[in-house]
Amino acid sequence: MSVYDLQESPSKIEEDQFPREDSVYRQIRFLLGYAALAPSSHNSQPWRFSAHDKHLNIFFDDDRWLRVADADKRELFTSVGCARKSRKSGRMRFV
Repeated sequence: MSVYDLQESPSKIEEDQFPREDSVYRQIRFLLGYAALAPSSHNSQPWRFSAHDKHLNIFFDDDRWLRVADADKRELFTSVGCARKSRKSGRMRFV
């Protein structure tokens, strides 16, 4: 079984690559792949991730906020919500 590398192959996630017997950190890193593939407004991907212990936090990234196209931040928050849901879907599938 090869190890999933988020930087080398962000869009190629295969079920058999989930590190079931590995550390929680490696499992969270794998699940980030699902979150990173979430749809976002104008493909802006306005999210940031932070992993601590057994928790993954998702934040919005103001630097990627499309101020003119999304003045009220509605699409920004919707995009971050999509990333959260994608991560959760992956977690429910594997964990």
